[in-house]
Amino acid sequence: MLARYQERPQTARERAAAHRDRIFSSDWEIPDDVHAEASRRLDRWLETEHPAPDMPASEESEVAVFVGTLPA
Repeated sequence: MLARYQERPQTARERAAAHRDRIFSSDWEIPDDVHAEASRRLDRWLETEHPAPDMPASEESEVAVFVGTLPA
């Protein structure tokens, strides 16, 4: 591990919006119809099940670096 840092606080609603807007490369290859349905379900869950969708929370993250060498 190279470094640990505290992420910027975000609400669950903000995190869900980031997935809905496909800002993460992991969302890019999901078919449009599947992504739209998953986004609808997530929004419904936020409205009906999440205890505090507008409460900011922060997570600790880390940067890891793997270094290797190839034989000459």
